[in-house]
Amino acid sequence: MFLFIPLFIYAFFPGTFSFSEKGERENYNAPVKRKILVAGDVNYPPYEYVDKDKSFKGFNVDCISAIAKASNLDIEIIPMTWSDAIQALKRGDVQVIQGMTISEERKKDFLFSDAIITNSQAIFVNKERYDIQSMGDLMGKKVVCQKGDISKSIIDVYEDIEAIEVQDQQTAVIYLDHKNLLRKIK
Repeated sequence: MFLFIPLFIYAFFPGTFSFSEKGERENYNAPVKRKILVAGDVNYPPYEYVDKDKSFKGFNVDCISAIAKASNLDIEIIPMTWSDAIQALKRGDVQVIQGMTISEERKKDFLFSDAIITNSQAIFVNKERYDIQSMGDLMGKKVVCQKGDISKSIIDVYEDIEAIEVQDQQTAVIYLDHKNLLRKIK
């Protein structure tokens, strides 16, 4: 998971500076401090989530808040579904998204900061499914993943795996407990 904020610090403080003959900096256009809108996944604990008191919490929220405080940045963190967060960033409705995994495909659309954490993707199956140990074992099957998640890009590499996108990862796990839900999807 990655935060974008370090790449955007200079972009949000526009101003032109020149140096006098004495080498002293002269400020012709003072920087304007603008609020930076940060999108985050409303339901991705422990990284980011809305708790029972309707507060946006989690590791990513703590990190972006600490960066903002240390950098004297004015930010507003906006919780939304992950797929909505990605679309909001693409449209320019927000300037930063927290917690996005880097991929070559995503690098075409987004700038990334350095990684602050390394995560892995995993296949979750019911405990009685000993036949599924790798992506190859999913050929010809339906696989549930979160809409907009990096796992969808991984699944798409395999032509014979059908990806079913759902709103969040908790919903995807519900499909494991209710096998008949997948059978109803056409």
